[in-house]
Amino acid sequence: MFLKRLFSTVVLLALFAVSIFAPNPYNCITFLLLSTFLTFGLVREIRAIAKNIAMETCKSTLWYCTVCVFVLNLFLISLCEICEENLHVSLILFILTLITCFAFILFSPLSILFSKNEPEKIRTIFNTVAISAFILIPVVLISIIYCTGLNSNGLNECEYNFYNWNFLIFILMTKIGDIGAYVVGTVSNKLLKGGNHKMIPSISPGKSWEGAAGGLIISILLALAFYYWIPGEKLILPSLVWTVVSAIFLFFGSMAGDLMESAFKRAAKVKDSGNTIPGIGGVFDLVDSLFVTAPVYFLILAAIKIIN
Repeated sequence: MFLKRLFSTVVLLALFAVSIFAPNPYNCITFLLLSTFLTFGLVREIRAIAKNIAMETCKSTLWYCTVCVFVLNLFLISLCEICEENLHVSLILFILTLITCFAFILFSPLSILFSKNEPEKIRTIFNTVAISAFILIPVVLISIIYCTGLNSNGLNECEYNFYNWNFLIFILMTKIGDIGAYVVGTVSNKLLKGGNHKMIPSISPGKSWEGAAGGLIISILLALAFYYWIPGEKLILPSLVWTVVSAIFLFFGSMAGDLMESAFKRAAKVKDSGNTIPGIGGVFDLVDSLFVTAPVYFLILAAIKIIN
């Protein structure tokens, strides 16, 4: 098990590093393949968990969401590369994206016509729409965040940042809070007489107020390190105030995402979301915090753009 976990961790970190630090197009291709694979595993796991709480979904949900993410990512990446020589490719992908989204929007209500007035089939259709939206909204926002880091000079120029600082900051500021809270919470539980103070034991027995405080402080310190030491961070963290505010919101968003998944799994009476990644477990366990921090970070970027 240790060797499987080590191997999976090394592979995931390597792919993550390539998607950020490799030159174009290797970074984009890696992100496209990685996001498609993780989406496939994510949908499969969430469908299985939902089934445990009597939320049946259509079998096509798995392939629809996976194909949708693949096509949307192709379009977004191509949009960041718009030049005269590949404008037609972008237009084709844009049309495919519209067709994919329109087909889903149109098919969902019309499929009720073929339900033969059976309540169970109608419930399945609505469950499918709800779970697809639950997955696709944060996944697409993650892709948008990634693509905004590809080209800081606007969509009409074919010049790229050498490193995708935007995506790196988003991922690390989301995950470092989780890691910091876990470490501080574990240490404080051993050092404090009677253990630490549990936050929401009915949902996540491991979460503590001491861990939350430690994770928040570590998140702010990491954000300040980005602000002072990484050359590309001024695009995302333009001032000390924005830096601290972003760190606070991302930390609590990360915690909310983790608690959301814990509540989901407890309702379904499962320990892990799945076994998609050998030695590590489920994709949902890996990206749960991103479900909340993706829209939060997107709104932060939009607010900075509007204000500045």
